[in-house]
Amino acid sequence: MRYIKVLSKELISEIKPCFILRFFNILMPESTNQDKECYWYLELNDNGTVNREISFSNKHKIVSKAPLNRDRGLWADSNVTLNYNEYEQIDQKEFLYYWEIDELL
Repeated sequence: MRYIKVLSKELISEIKPCFILRFFNILMPESTNQDKECYWYLELNDNGTVNREISFSNKHKIVSKAPLNRDRGLWADSNVTLNYNEYEQIDQKEFLYYWEIDELL
């Protein structure tokens, strides 16, 4: 597995912008402000598709994890393929640390 950090401004170039902006306005209205960046930690398989995701608010609080329970996620439930080398890489231990935290925003 490989692990990356994706900023919301990078997300808009990967997935349909109008859907993403509506999603942000509903879930995290403050996230569409360019000064307040939200982001995701993503676990990628060898093909570049997302296995698991953790979304963070602009205040670095965990908003959601997926797939978990009934939440299938934004990334994990898509057919988006990402190139590991085009994003900030994070350590597996860091991803797992946040995955194990029980508290959500």
